[in-house]
Amino acid sequence: MDQEITVLMVEQEDMAQTKEQEITALSMDQEVTALTKDQEITALTVDQEFTVLAVEQGIIALSMEQEITALSKDERITALTKEQEIIALSKEQENTTWSKEQEITALIRRRRSLH
Repeated sequence: MDQEITVLMVEQEDMAQTKEQEITALSMDQEVTALTKDQEITALTVDQEFTVLAVEQGIIALSMEQEITALSKDERITALTKEQEIIALSKEQENTTWSKEQEITALIRRRRSLH
C-alpha cells in the first residue's frame, strides 16, 4: 500500500511538474506575443512618424512653391509697373517734344510777323 501511495505521489509530482512546465511555456508564449505586439506597435509608430515627416515635407514643399509663385507674381507686377513707368516717360517726352515744336512754330510766326 505504501508503495502504491508513493507511486501515486510521484506521478502527481510528475503531473504537477509537467503542468508547471506547460504554464511556464504558456507564459513564455505570452511574453513572446507581448513582444511581437510591442514590436508591431513600434513599427506602426515609426511608420506614422515617417508619414508625418512626409506630410511635413509635402507642406514645406507646398509653402516653398507658394513663396516662389508669390515671388514670380511680385516680379511680374514689378515688371508691369516698370513698363508703365517707361510708357509714362515716353508719353512725357512726346508731350515735351510736341510743345517744343509748337514753341518753335510760334517763334517762327512771330519773326515772320515782325518782318
